[in-house]
Amino acid sequence: MRLTLIHKVVMKLKQILERKGLDYFFLMHMSKDGKEKKKLWTYARENNVIGLRDSDGIILEKRWDKVSDEERMSVTKFWRGQYNRFYYEMDIGDIVLVMDGEKKLYGVAEVRGRPRLIKNDKIDEEFYPHIRNVKWLIAYDEPIDFRLPKGTKFRGTLLKITPQDKPWKLTNYDIREPLKNLKVKPAADAKLLRRKYGQRGESEEHKKLKILYANHPERLGLENCSGKSEYPFDTQDVADIVYFRGKEPIAVAEVETNVGDPYVGALQALKYRILLCAKYAINITSKKISAYLICTKQPNGKTKKLCKRYGIRVKLHNVA
Repeated sequence: MRLTLIHKVVMKLKQILERKGLDYFFLMHMSKDGKEKKKLWTYARENNVIGLRDSDGIILEKRWDKVSDEERMSVTKFWRGQYNRFYYEMDIGDIVLVMDGEKKLYGVAEVRGRPRLIKNDKIDEEFYPHIRNVKWLIAYDEPIDFRLPKGTKFRGTLLKITPQDKPWKLTNYDIREPLKNLKVKPAADAKLLRRKYGQRGESEEHKKLKILYANHPERLGLENCSGKSEYPFDTQDVADIVYFRGKEPIAVAEVETNVGDPYVGALQALKYRILLCAKYAINITSKKISAYLICTKQPNGKTKKLCKRYGIRVKLHNVA
């Protein structure tokens, strides 16, 4: 079977989810709804979108998040759940497997856009009105054999799958994805990293958290920027993450895991912010560069005072 997209890196879906810090994925059924499935898939693949049709018997004239509570009650409970999943539960960076029924796979996508409602003749004829932009990690010209685990059925167009669900077995499926999307290439060399993490090296928990936040700056409320992990300074220090908007640095983040209190991490974040300001000739009192402390345990009073005094923003990551 010829692939529309061909990438060099072959991995298990489970590995991709782990590197993105995700413990779930979405299954989407290319529902026919009176339309030719091949036409639906062609439109989705060529326009880099996934879509959700309107509920049975009710056509929405505005986005679901703009629909009033009263209007929502006119939609069945089942379809309220479908809309909520597409508009609220699904997020940018999530992984979606798009299937033809329960036995064939069209492709695998990474969500890249917020939900939109498009109403025009072209969409009505060729696709669905509720759409999200995606990046196709793999897209087949024709669906390939790919069966859901025995006893699993689609109960709706869109399902969210967690490790407790039977379809989680699909994460053992080989998938191809560009290397740049699987990890953030470290900027520092091995010698500097040994200095930072010691002889035992970096823990898996710390590495996963660092990659997650480097790949997803929106988790810190940062927009239109990219993260670079293990960023080296002339002082031989190495910051966990530095965020850039274009060529300009806008933030630095220090990740702390497996510590009683992240006080040292807060000091490191402050130090890296000052070093970054010095490197780019920015006044250290400027608000152009922010400092973040990403931690898995609540800071104590001493650390909170330090962060408040120097404007270090704390992001408590729930590992549960």
